[in-house]
Formats: sequence, C-alpha cells, structure tokens
Amino acid sequence: MIAKVPFLVSNIDGPIEIINNGSFFEFGDFKDCSIKINEIILNNNEFGNKKRFSNIHKNAIKKFDIFKTAKNYIKNYLA
Repeated sequence: MIAKVPFLVSNIDGPIEIINNGSFFEFGDFKDCSIKINEIILNNNEFGNKKRFSNIHKNAIKKFDIFKTAKNYIKNYLA
C-alpha cells in the first residue's frame, strides 16, 4: 500500500481489516489466489492503478502513521 503497487492478501482478520479496498483471496484457496493474481496481471492499467493506488497510499499513510501509532501505544499502555 505504501509503495503504491498491486498487493494481494488472504481474507483473514488482520490483513483484511487493513486493506480497505485492496485485493484479497479466500484463505487456503490456492485456485482463488491464482485467479486474483491473474486478474492483477491482466488489469494492470497504469493510469487506473496510479490513481487507485495513490488513494490507497493516502489512506494507509493516515491510518498507519508511525507517530500516531507510537502515540496511541503510549496512551493505551500508560492509561
């Protein structure tokens, strides 16, 4: 997300909560994974991807800013 490149995660709790509108496959389903990889390859439209991944990048920066994360850890652990 930060690198503005296509990514694919399984639909387990951690990664699926992070990606918002990114690509995912059914956990343990190698056929679904291969289909999604193929879709990423076939739909590699540079302009569309640039705009889409730019938006994903902005959301990731907002959500996972290291300073905000550190501040939240301190707040939660010292509370």
